[in-house]
Amino acid sequence: MKKYSIKQIEIIGGFFIFFMGALDHFLYDWTRFLPLGLISPVNESPWEHLKIFFFPMLLFMILEWIFIKDKKTLLLAKAMESIVAIIFIITFFYTYTGALGIENVWIDIASFGVAVVLGQWVSYKILTAKIKWRGYLWLHVTVIVLIVIMFWVTTFIPPHIPLFYDNVTNSYGLN
Repeated sequence: MKKYSIKQIEIIGGFFIFFMGALDHFLYDWTRFLPLGLISPVNESPWEHLKIFFFPMLLFMILEWIFIKDKKTLLLAKAMESIVAIIFIITFFYTYTGALGIENVWIDIASFGVAVVLGQWVSYKILTAKIKWRGYLWLHVTVIVLIVIMFWVTTFIPPHIPLFYDNVTNSYGLN
């Protein structure tokens, strides 16, 4: 088996996350298969669209597990990647739609691409840092598990706040 550098793995991961995220965007809508709603957007709310980054990233992390030797650092890298990308997506979305009053699908797609690149860069920097990330393994796993739980719970019981509001159907959660 060919040996890949961490940089190559993270670049491949960026393409994987972007294209799987694009596919993931439509999975639930195409099938209306409820289990897919746990990993794919069930509506057009900003929160549900975070799934198109997170779950492809999680799937790629499982694939990376084979290639990355330092599992503790991998878990830290992916937890931080998730946090950074999610914060970027939400902040960018509300800045350009709320503050500037613009709605544009191409800007949404471009910002998703930037979030993927930013997330992969953060992951790469952590994976290649000279510092050895010891301890706190439970924290890295907890962050990832809590994000999964938050997505799953809010698919069915979304808070009635703008982040979870689908302005296409004027509803929250499954419709």
